[in-house]
Amino acid sequence: MRKFYALFIFIILSLSLYAAQFIRGQVDFSIKDENNKNLRFSKELQMDIFTNFNYQDLNYGSEKVRELKEEIKVIEFLWNEGKDSINIDLKSVSVGYPSQYKDILLKQIEVFSNDPKWQKYTVYRKNNNKPSWDIDHELIETIMMEGNVYSSLDELLVKFGYKIKGFSIEKIGFATQKIIDKYGLKYKEKDIKDIPIPFIVWVQVEKIKQQE
Repeated sequence: MRKFYALFIFIILSLSLYAAQFIRGQVDFSIKDENNKNLRFSKELQMDIFTNFNYQDLNYGSEKVRELKEEIKVIEFLWNEGKDSINIDLKSVSVGYPSQYKDILLKQIEVFSNDPKWQKYTVYRKNNNKPSWDIDHELIETIMMEGNVYSSLDELLVKFGYKIKGFSIEKIGFATQKIIDKYGLKYKEKDIKDIPIPFIVWVQVEKIKQQE
């Protein structure tokens, strides 16, 4: 009997290592996996509906190379684990900024390198000696949307009945040699020094309307 009881406890503990962990607060609900990757849904204090989520790899270090298309698999798993525990009506999500993911960074570089609006705006900034902090956030948001920079996230959102409708960005920098070295990119710094890199990115989302 003791051996059976010990075996039962061992099985339960083993399963718990691989099950998602739920953490509920007054305004948030987090789902965390065994690798310390966390999907946090949030809401207003007086509301019952969760309207935002933020995804984080709590083990993430600045030198670690990641791709969002791989993290999307984790986000989908965590979302599925928690979706029946809370009421969700998303308005915005955050999964990180372009230079945190090699695939998103490359897409950001490609989109802005080939966008005529950005090329024209870059010439305007140089001709008028604009400082780095004086930059058109709305233009960057528009180009990121038109270029579908976060395409892998959009594909995930569609599975849950949402789509990206825009971006809200803050703290904009530019591509640097450090970024090139980290990801082993083929570019030289002079080729991408005008590529904007926002360090706060909120993705605005909306439900997909069902065709009648």
